[in-house]
Amino acid sequence: MDRPSSEDLGSKEPLLEIKRVGETKIVHGSGSRKISTELRLKASMEEQKDGQNDETMLPARPIEPGFVRESMSQKRGFQKPLEMIPDTPVAHVRTDPHPHHKTNSPISNTLYELNNVSSAGRSDSSEPIDICIYFPDQQGYQFSVENGRLAQADFLLELAVNQKNVKGAQVSVWNEAFALWMVSPLLEVQLKSYHPPYEVRRQWANFLKKYTNASTDEILNDEPMLMIRRNVTLPIEREKKICEDDKQALQVLFEDAHTQFIQGRYAFDNCRDAAEMAGLSLAAVLGGCPEHDLVKLRSELEEHLPERHLSSVRGPIVFGKALSGTKEMEDVVLRAWRKGGEDRYKAMNEYLAKARESPCYGAAFFAGSIERPNLSFGQFLKQSWFTSSNSDIKVRVSVNMETICVIDEGKGDLLLVQPIDDCSWSVIERKEPPEEDDEVEESSLLLHFPETNSDSGISSGEEAKRSVVERKFRKSRKNAAPKNGQETKLLQVFCYQAMMIDALLKTMKDLGKARSIQIGRHRSSSPEEGFSNESFEPSSSSSSEGGFHLRRAVGRQPSLTKGHRMCLATFDASGQCLKAQGSLKKVLTVK
Repeated sequence: MDRPSSEDLGSKEPLLEIKRVGETKIVHGSGSRKISTELRLKASMEEQKDGQNDETMLPARPIEPGFVRESMSQKRGFQKPLEMIPDTPVAHVRTDPHPHHKTNSPISNTLYELNNVSSAGRSDSSEPIDICIYFPDQQGYQFSVENGRLAQADFLLELAVNQKNVKGAQVSVWNEAFALWMVSPLLEVQLKSYHPPYEVRRQWANFLKKYTNASTDEILNDEPMLMIRRNVTLPIEREKKICEDDKQALQVLFEDAHTQFIQGRYAFDNCRDAAEMAGLSLAAVLGGCPEHDLVKLRSELEEHLPERHLSSVRGPIVFGKALSGTKEMEDVVLRAWRKGGEDRYKAMNEYLAKARESPCYGAAFFAGSIERPNLSFGQFLKQSWFTSSNSDIKVRVSVNMETICVIDEGKGDLLLVQPIDDCSWSVIERKEPPEEDDEVEESSLLLHFPETNSDSGISSGEEAKRSVVERKFRKSRKNAAPKNGQETKLLQVFCYQAMMIDALLKTMKDLGKARSIQIGRHRSSSPEEGFSNESFEPSSSSSSEGGFHLRRAVGRQPSLTKGHRMCLATFDASGQCLKAQGSLKKVLTVK
C-alpha cells in the first residue's frame, strides 16, 4: 500500500484544529493485510533512488491556519460552535527531555521513536499556539496557549473543564472521569496525563502509518480532533457516584454515551433495547413526551438511534404526515420517553443505566479483521449474491474495565464477549518497515478463552509459520490455564493496533487485580456493610449461539461466543490442538 512521501506531507507546524464529532462517521481504512513482495521491492527501490533508505518516519502533515475551517465549515455548510477564550494561559515547561516516555505504552514508545528520528520543522516552543478542545456535545473552546507545544494533556484538560465552571476539588473528579482523546475517522487514542497533544498531532501521519492500513490519500485528508471523552479506566461504581454528586459531569457522560450509541458501538442485538435507549435519550434532550405527536417522534428518531435499527423502529412519513399508527417499537420508544419524564437529569441517569447493560459500554475501540469460516454451498451462494466475497470479516474490538468484545463491523452485532479475567493473549507483531522474507504479514492478537461451540474441519500445512503461532500460544497459556479440564478456544484477530489492545488489556487486568485486593480489604474490615457491585463479582463464562444475558439481573460479567461465524482453534485441557480453522489450521499442530 502506498504511503505518503515527505514531500506529500511537508514539515510545517500543525494547528490543533478540531472538527465536529457529529459530522464524523467512524470508519476504517480499507486494504488487504497481504503485502506483496513486488510492492515491497518497488518501495525499497524508490527509497534508494531518492536517497531516503534510512528514513522510516514521516514528518507531520501541515495544516495552515484557516485551512480546516474552510474544509470543515464552509465546504459542508455549517458553523462550528466554537467559543474563543480571550486569555492566554501559559503551559508548564517540562524539565524532562522525554517526558512522554514514562511508561512502556504504544503511544509513549511511538512518540519517543519519532522524536528521536527527526525534529525538523519545529519552531520556538514558547510561541503561543491555538488549541481547540471539544466536548461530546460538539461545543468547542479555542485557547491560545503559550508554551503550547509542551503542554501536557492534564493541563489542557483542566483548561477545558474550567470553562464549565468546575473549580476546586471537583477538578480532580473530572480528571478522574474524563480524558483527552485524539480522534479521527481512522484512529482514536486516549492520551495519558503526561502526553503532549501537540506532539501527537504533529506526528499524526506517522501514527496512522504505524497503526492503520490507511492509504496515502486517507492519511493526507485525515483531520484529527482533540476531544474530552469518558476515561476508559473509570470504574462503573465510581461513575455512578460521580453522576449522583455532579450534574454537569452526568451531562457530559450522557453526551459521550449518546454519541457512542448513535455510532452503533454498544451493539444491542435486541431492537427493543435500542428503542428504549432512544426513548430515554429523547427525554434527556427534549424533556417530557408530547401527546399524540407521531410526526415529531419519527422526525426525531434519526438523531437518537443507530442507523441499523432505524428502519425497524420508525414508521414512514410521507409529505410531512405519519402514515398508519405507531409501530410496536415506536410504542417502546414512547413508553421509555414517558418513563424519563420531565426531569432531564433523571432521564440521563436512566439512559446511562441502560447503556451499562452493554458489554461494550465505556470501552476503547480498535479496527481489525477475522477470517470467515468455511461456508456451506447455500451460505456461499448467499454471500456471493448479497454480500462481499471477501474471506475476511471487518470487526471492531472493544476493551473496557471488564470485558473484551469482537463486533461484526458490517452487521453491527456481537461475535464474542469474554471477561478479561478469563482470557489470556499474545501479540504477533509485524516488523516496521516490513521485510521481504517477513513471516508476519500483519500484526495480530491471539486471544485464548474458555470453550465455545463450533464445528470445523481439520487440516495442516505451512510449517514456516507454525513455530511463530505455537510459541505465542504457549506463552499465552502460562497465565490462563483451562479451568476444571475444560476445552479452550483461540481466535486470531488481524489488527494494526494489536499492540494497543495488548497494552490496554494488561492495564485492565492489573487494575482489576488491584480493585479485587482493595475490595477484599474493605469487606474484611466492614463485613456488616452489604457491599456489592457488578464490576467486582466473580466472572462466569458460558456459551451461546443465539444471544447472551447481560448485567441487568445479576452482577456478573457477560459471556458470548458465536463460534460458527469465526475461525477458531480448539485445545484440550493439556494444551493439545484438537481442531483448527482458517490460517490457524496451517500453523498449529493438530493432535
